Amino acid sequence: MKFPKKPALYCTVLAILAMAGWTLAASAAEPPAAPKVSTFAPAKDLERQLEVYLERFEEAVKDEEEYKAAEGRLAKEANTMVLIALGLGLHDQPNKYQAAAPAIIKAAQQLADAKGYASAKAGVAAVKKALESQGGSSSLKWEKLASLEQLMKAVPTIDSRLRRNVRTERNFKKRAQDNAGDSAVLAVIAQGSIADTSEAKDPAQIAQWYKFC
Repeated sequence: MKFPKKPALYCTVLAILAMAGWTLAASAAEPPAAPKVSTFAPAKDLERQLEVYLERFEEAVKDEEEYKAAEGRLAKEANTMVLIALGLGLHDQPNKYQAAAPAIIKAAQQLADAKGYASAKAGVAAVKKALESQGGSSSLKWEKLASLEQLMKAVPTIDSRLRRNVRTERNFKKRAQDNAGDSAVLAVIAQGSIADTSEAKDPAQIAQWYKFC
C-alpha cells in the first residue's frame, strides 16, 4: 500500500481531528466514526472557502493564457472542493450550500478530470451552476470521492500558506479569516481521506491505514 510521501505533514492534518475527539482506533472493517463536522470545520469557514475556490477557478479559465498558467493546480483544487462540498453537505450546522452539495461534488469531479481549456471552462461553469441546486444531501456520507494523490498535492500548498500567514502576530490578525478557512480545509481533507483505502491489498493494510498516525 502506498502512503502519502509526506507522512509527517499528513499526521499534522489528522491531529486537527484527533484534538476534536476523532479516534483512529478502529477495526479493519470500518473506518473511525466521524465527529460532528462543526467540531473541526465551522460551516461559515467552509462556505467561504467554497466561494474562494470558485473565484480561483473562474480566474483560471478567463482565457487560454490564464488557463495555461493555472492548469497545474486545477486538479488538486477541484479535488479539494469535492471534500469542502462534502463537509458542507454532511454538516451539523445549516449552511447555504448544504442542499447543493451533491451537485457541487459531481461538478467538481468533472472539473478535476478536465483535459484542455474548453473542458475546464465547461467544468467551472458546471460548478457555478451546481451552487444553485436544491437536490438535498441525505445520500452523502464520508467515502472516497476525491483523488488521494491530488489531495496530498494540495496539502503542502495549503499548509505553507497557513504557516506563512501565522508567522507574525500582524499576519496572524490580518489573515485570521483566511487562516480559519485553510485550517477547515485541511481538516476536511483529513476526514475525507481516511475512508480511501483503495490502495490497500488486504484487511491488515486497511487497519494500518486507519492507524496511520
